[in-house]
This record gives sequence, C-alpha cells and structure tokens, in this order.
Amino acid sequence: SGDRLHAEQLVEYLSQRYLAKRFVGAQVNKDTFIQQLQQSDILHFQGHAQHKSSDPLSSFLLLSDGELSARDIFTLSGVSAELVTLGACESAANVIKTGDEPLGLIPAFLFAGVNSVLASLWKASSPAAALFMKAFYDEINRPEKPNKAVALRKAMLEVRSHLRYDAPYYWAPFVLNGDWHSLH
Repeated sequence: SGDRLHAEQLVEYLSQRYLAKRFVGAQVNKDTFIQQLQQSDILHFQGHAQHKSSDPLSSFLLLSDGELSARDIFTLSGVSAELVTLGACESAANVIKTGDEPLGLIPAFLFAGVNSVLASLWKASSPAAALFMKAFYDEINRPEKPNKAVALRKAMLEVRSHLRYDAPYYWAPFVLNGDWHSLH
C-alpha cells in the first residue's frame, strides 16, 4: 500500500538479490497473487493482513483489489511453492477449533500445497521486520544451503544483536510452519 518505507526497500532488495519480478501497488491483485503462487518456488508477500479470531477462515491478506481470505486460499489448486513468506502483521495467527485443528492463513497455504510458510504472530515493527527478512533470505541463499529453521534462528539472532531491537517483540514474532529443510 506504500505506507511502509522499510517494506518498499526490502521488496526492492529482494527483487535485485533474486533477480525476481516484483509486483507493487495495483499489481498486487488477486489474479496476479494466485498466478505467482502457482508458478513460483518462493513467493514473498509484503503488505497487510488481518486475523479474524471470531471467524479464522475470514482472516485475509489485503491486496490492491480486495481481500484474499484463508477460505479463498483453501480452494486453490496447482500450488507447489517451496516457501511463502507473509511479511504481514498477524499473518501467522491461528485459532484452534474442535479436533485441535488450527485455522487461519498458514493452514490454508499448507493445505493448498505450499511446503513451508514464514509469517508473523503479531504486529511487528516495520524496520525490525525488514532487517529480519533480509537476514533470513541472505541466510537461505548461502552456497551451503542451510535449512530454513537454521535461517530463521540466525535471522532472529541478527535482529536481536541490535540494541534497539533486542526485546522479543522485535525478533520473536516470526514462525516457520511446514517443511524446514533447505530450499531445493
């Protein structure tokens, strides 16, 4: 939405680092997001999400043309992305329902076929989140291909090493769900 300078800088950095196409503003619509989800090995979403604890299937990512809900994601097919990163507040929040089944965006992406999802449990600090994401992607892109769990840990330690961000609020909101092995 253009309201987070650090997020814009992060998207530009990732686009250059991976020589990847970036979508910004009105380009980040439902059709493009779903198409990229079905075609990409790694998909990074940097934007807004909203967790709906009263109706977790209505939790959503906010795209330029509206909301993409967990309910919508559950219906997708042809998805085989290795990693989806949701750089969006509360995108990892779930509600546990009868049968101990978590409901929210992460289970929806995993059900749709994504191997792993990295997301935030709470409203994170934008500068700290950008620092975390940069460190995470730098780590998983190393020649020795460390696994995603190691990359998560190292990114947390990187953020935590900055005095300004040493409190858990800044480095602990990020969780990895699904396959923690190295990227293929």
